Amino acid sequence: KACVVMKKKKMAKTTSEALDAVMVAEEAKKPSWRPHLGMSQIGHECDRYIWLTFFWYYVATHAARLLRIFRTGNVTEDVVLGDLAKIPGVTVESSTPEGGQFRLLSSEVPAFQGSMDAVAYGLPEHPDEWVVVEIKSSNKSRFNELKKKGVKASNRQYFDQLQMYMRESGLKRGLFLSRCKDDDQIYSEWLEHDQYYTNNLVDRAKNILSQETAPPKIYDTPDFYKCKMCSAKDVCHSNAELPKNCRTCTNMNFNRNENTWTCQKHNVELNTTGQREGCEQWLPRPQPSAEIPKPGYPSSGLKILTK
Repeated sequence: KACVVMKKKKMAKTTSEALDAVMVAEEAKKPSWRPHLGMSQIGHECDRYIWLTFFWYYVATHAARLLRIFRTGNVTEDVVLGDLAKIPGVTVESSTPEGGQFRLLSSEVPAFQGSMDAVAYGLPEHPDEWVVVEIKSSNKSRFNELKKKGVKASNRQYFDQLQMYMRESGLKRGLFLSRCKDDDQIYSEWLEHDQYYTNNLVDRAKNILSQETAPPKIYDTPDFYKCKMCSAKDVCHSNAELPKNCRTCTNMNFNRNENTWTCQKHNVELNTTGQREGCEQWLPRPQPSAEIPKPGYPSSGLKILTK
């Protein structure tokens, strides 16, 4: 008789390990890739990272500790919005009448989208108008930097995200709130929509999504500290094997103006589910020519945001 050997599932030795395993397992149930270019990403300093993320060149994996940090941020949002709504005369809306998120998209670049935390009316500084509300959390070090420099100088991604939400919602003011996870201080900062600034953000999105191959690296080798922490570092610097999905396939045509994806091999337009599945005729997109590594030096022609 054939002998069937059953492998025992690896069991956690401690409760903390078991909790970590639960966190990672729950995350694995979620879809691997975001279908759109997020307004929360457009402030990232590296065009290549944004491009690789949008075209699904890697699968982001996070340790259980980081996943819990993300979850804490979601809890902070709910708690702070609840407190805002308790201020006399203030109305807070965090979902549409149908119960969904406030989804926003750029009319110029339909794949450029975002989800607002909330809008509010009656806040003390601007009691007669609706404003965008964006809520974050941070550790003590980053919170102190935020208080010292303001949101634009301390975190460009947060600043750009709120600017885009104001642009696409049509609201001229936004309230940025951050909770310090160490001592529960709250930082608040009012921003006004800058039309010229957000025009440039939309132009950046157009430029990135129009490129057939990945833009230049922020640094030529992975020893740069920002590259070491990047989710895309393996595919960016080490030529890691690409995930086999339709977006990484040379047969896929992306229409930026209409946000449509058409397989030229099968002559069919695919939705997000279809793009994730791929097929047996997958062929990787062409890659830009390799450059000679220059350890510790920026890639030529790259402008790194410093202000």
